[in-house]
Amino acid sequence: MSDNHPALQESLTQEEWDTVGRHLGLSPRELQLARCLFEDLSEAAIADQLCLSPHTVDTYSRRLKAKVGASTRAGVIVALLMAWRVHQTGLDSDEAAS
Repeated sequence: MSDNHPALQESLTQEEWDTVGRHLGLSPRELQLARCLFEDLSEAAIADQLCLSPHTVDTYSRRLKAKVGASTRAGVIVALLMAWRVHQTGLDSDEAAS
């Protein structure tokens, strides 16, 4: 895993990842992709890990970014961190952003 987000990596159980995914309205496959993006895997590595074609990874990536309102990988990670914060604090999305 990437060293960029150690608190989130060490703190989230599978159940909490699932909660973050539900909060963001992600399908199980989109959540898998989000976790791979969070781990800073390349599209080729994601394709290998998830047994998908690179084209399919690109399609899922575009859909995931649109779903969370992001235009970049970093934006996806911010959305994951915000959803995790909402889960941890019980705040709504607007309160968590402040």
